Amino acid sequence: MFEALTKLDIRFLDWIEEFDSFPLFSKVGGMRFAKGDLVGRAKTVRTTIKTMRAESRSLILFPEGILHRPPSLLPFGRSLEVVANKVPNASLVPVAIHYELSMHERPEAWMSFGIPHSFKSLGECEETLQHNLNGLVFDIGKEVSFEVLSKGTPSVNERMSMKRFRKQ
Repeated sequence: MFEALTKLDIRFLDWIEEFDSFPLFSKVGGMRFAKGDLVGRAKTVRTTIKTMRAESRSLILFPEGILHRPPSLLPFGRSLEVVANKVPNASLVPVAIHYELSMHERPEAWMSFGIPHSFKSLGECEETLQHNLNGLVFDIGKEVSFEVLSKGTPSVNERMSMKRFRKQ
């Protein structure tokens, strides 16, 4: 998300459960959202709402709350609803993300940004995201071309290939 939103020039906030392991993310909008720290989480929510109103910032929010195996979505938590009600002019942009091990056992992640919309209900948001995720998986299967945001580390096959020593 950092790569995509930076490329789109969007100023954002991001709630990070493991923030204490990655405090430098505060420089790019990361906010502490530690599991089990209800007081800290409430403070982060209040600060987020205030900042979104004052600075027109966007919020990266994974409404399912946890990473899990595909293909189905988990029920959305209430955080999305709380923030949407407190910042009614906020536009929601569903982002479908699909991960898998691909060529040479390289992990790949595909992202698809849906149409911005206003908040109506958690159920509608879940439906919209599921529809976008289904479309993304379909496009991946049809080998639709995607823009590469970050190449990542070359696979073992790419690192060990002797082709790099051939004269061009």
